[in-house]
Amino acid sequence: MRRERTVLYLLAGGFLLTAIEVRYLHREVLREHWQAWVPVAYGALGTAVAIVAAASAKARRLAAGVFAFGVVAGLLGFYLHTEGNPAEVTKMLGPALVAQADEEDEHRSSGESHESSEEPPSFAPLGLSGLAAIGFVCTSKLFAAEKR
Repeated sequence: MRRERTVLYLLAGGFLLTAIEVRYLHREVLREHWQAWVPVAYGALGTAVAIVAAASAKARRLAAGVFAFGVVAGLLGFYLHTEGNPAEVTKMLGPALVAQADEEDEHRSSGESHESSEEPPSFAPLGLSGLAAIGFVCTSKLFAAEKR
């Protein structure tokens, strides 16, 4: 019980920092796409729910549902960031990523200005899913600790 409370308090911090970071990173697209608000709002909600679940064992069942929703929200964000195209993911994993980084380093060292691509990071939303999955494991009865 004490370990779960500690993990939930740590998750609250993780959700809060995620909400702040995503709010900053999405600042240019928030007016254009309502979906950009989802991780910001969920980060705030995840913070509150983690704190309440850590303080009250009775709130953990509701918290498990909220965290399960967070896993789905992160997966939806992954889909939106890749535009539903698996090639976007494989492009991130291939050798082209290394070559692009080397080219950017060359441009930076030579003083040339080089515009970076405005593509959203494909795997970033999965961080939200990961935090929510940890919260789900801590609060779900499916993963309740065995009594000794």
